[in-house]
Amino acid sequence: MAKSELKFKARSLRKEGYSIKDICIQLNLPKSTVSIWCNDIELTKAQYTVLMNRKEPAIRQGQINGAKRNKQNRLDKIARYEKEALEKIPSLLQGEYYIAGLILYLAEGSKKNRDVDFVNSDPLVIKFMLNWFYHFFKLTPRNFVFRVAINQIHRNRDGALEKAHRLCQKLIARQDADAQCQGN
Repeated sequence: MAKSELKFKARSLRKEGYSIKDICIQLNLPKSTVSIWCNDIELTKAQYTVLMNRKEPAIRQGQINGAKRNKQNRLDKIARYEKEALEKIPSLLQGEYYIAGLILYLAEGSKKNRDVDFVNSDPLVIKFMLNWFYHFFKLTPRNFVFRVAINQIHRNRDGALEKAHRLCQKLIARQDADAQCQGN
């Protein structure tokens, strides 16, 4: 199609209420060209409303896609930092290793009735603390009682309790056959 025919067709489509983007796609033209050719055409209120109503779901979908991308980027960043930290743990000096465990215990642990408690849902943190207690305090698996607690709102979620028990068994399986998981 000749340039003049394309321009006439683009202007006709715009007068019918088509969006600049739709015209670009239909005629295989750059947005800037169609925009210049049609910049003097005013849409009726009804045409404008139709375009805005069509645009709304696309905007929502764009927001959802953007949120998903941002979340995935954040999760990738966290995973990258976790991996870097785990790679550095073996090279920690004894003092740094001790301090790291002490800080975790201060943040996630408690002492009551001469018991030492540590509560966390991350298997890697639990493994770190088990190894920390073994290394610095020469505690054996018989010194530990593993408990699985699932928040009431999560109990019916696709076998959450069974998954937690399997994780507990996996954590203690390499430690000692006498250790046991208690659940509620």
